[in-house]
Amino acid sequence: MPSAAHGTAISEFSRIVNDWLYEVKDTYVMHSTATSVRGSSKTKVADFSWTPYDLPAGRSRKWPTVVGEVAIWQTRASLQEAMKFWLDEPESKVQVAISITASKRKILVERWVRRPNMATSPDQWIEISREPRKDHPRISGHLDINFSDVVLRDKRPGETDFIMTPAAMDDFARYVWRAWED
Repeated sequence: MPSAAHGTAISEFSRIVNDWLYEVKDTYVMHSTATSVRGSSKTKVADFSWTPYDLPAGRSRKWPTVVGEVAIWQTRASLQEAMKFWLDEPESKVQVAISITASKRKILVERWVRRPNMATSPDQWIEISREPRKDHPRISGHLDINFSDVVLRDKRPGETDFIMTPAAMDDFARYVWRAWED
């Protein structure tokens, strides 16, 4: 169910990634919201996605390189099913799936990647608590995305991987929580 917090999470995370892409000169990546992809048994719509303009020979634009899903009211099982679709569908070319789970108390951003012979699960995460318990950090974990997973080529001098810094996470959470209150 779309909400102000859902839309804000999509736009703010996209802004953070697009700020990183802006720093990567001469690399053009298409950003999209509501990307629809037909799999073998169903059609799925990603909340956000990225696909490089310049694709390797034989690679189609049907499957983005990075997709994201925002869960405000979804169950964990529903979110896992979405990640499974993006990463395990037989024709999938998705390199990384990002999930953002937001509540009034915490926000969790997870990176999911294809791992042969393993259940679909996140391999990295970063979490922020609105009011952390005593002796617990406000922000924990880390999240990065390999440059090559986004643009399908090796880095050139001066190009970097995407890193969700604690400062960016704090800024992101502030916007999402403010949308929740409006």
